Amino acid sequence: SLSNPLGLAWRLQRMSLLGWAVGFAVMGAALGSVGTGVLDLLKDNPQMVKIVAQMGGESVLIDAYMSTVLGLVAMVAAVYAVQATLRLRSEETTFRAEPVLATGVSRTRWALSHLVFTVVGSLVMLVVAGLAMGISYGVAVGDVGGQLGSLLRSALVQLPATLVVAGLAVAFFGLAPRFVVGSWAALTIFVLLGQLGPLLQLPQWLMDISPYSHVPKLSSAITAGPLVGLSIVAIVLGVAGLVGFRRRDVG
Repeated sequence: SLSNPLGLAWRLQRMSLLGWAVGFAVMGAALGSVGTGVLDLLKDNPQMVKIVAQMGGESVLIDAYMSTVLGLVAMVAAVYAVQATLRLRSEETTFRAEPVLATGVSRTRWALSHLVFTVVGSLVMLVVAGLAMGISYGVAVGDVGGQLGSLLRSALVQLPATLVVAGLAVAFFGLAPRFVVGSWAALTIFVLLGQLGPLLQLPQWLMDISPYSHVPKLSSAITAGPLVGLSIVAIVLGVAGLVGFRRRDVG
C-alpha cells in the first residue's frame, strides 16, 4: 500500500479524514434537528409570527437558518482543508519529505498526493454534513426526500469557496513556506467578514474579499458564474503554489 506517494499520503491522512468525517456527521445531524426549534420559537411570539409572514412565511426563516448554518459548516470544512494541505509543510520540516523526494517521486507528484485528500476530504465533509442535516431535519418535518436533496445541494455549492482557502494554503507553502500561518490568518479574516461584516455594516467590496460572500445562499438561487469563478481562483492559487514548490529549496 506504500508503493506510491498516494498510498503514503493515505496512511498519513486517513485517521484525520475519518475523524473529521464523523465529526461532520454529528454536527450536521445536530444542526439539522435544531431547524424545527426555529419554528417553535415563533409559537409564543405573535409579533414575530406577523413579521415572518410579511417576509414570506416560515419557509423564509428556515431558509435563512439553514443558509447561515451551512456557511458555518463550510468554514469548518476549510479548517480541515488548510490542515490537510499544510501536512505538506509538516512533512517537509520534520525531514520526512526529503527521503521520498530523493527517489523517483517528483515534487509535483508528491504534493498532489496530499492535495487529493484536501479536495476529496473537503467534498466528503460537506456531503456528510449536508446528508446528516437533510436526514435529521427531514425526519423532523416528515419530508426526508425533499430536504435531503435541497440541503445536500446547498452544502455542495460551498466547495469552491472552501477550495479557495485551500488554494491560499498551497500558495503559501510553495511561494512563502515560512509564512504558511498566513493561511490561518486569511481564514480567520474570512470568518470575521462573514459573521461580523453585516453587523458592522462594512462596505460590500470589503466583505467580497471573503470567497464565502460569493456563494449562493440557497440551493434555489444557484448560478454557475460565481462557482466557476471561485473554482478558477482556487486552481490558479494551487498551480502557483506547486510551481513555486518545484523551484524552491526543500528543508
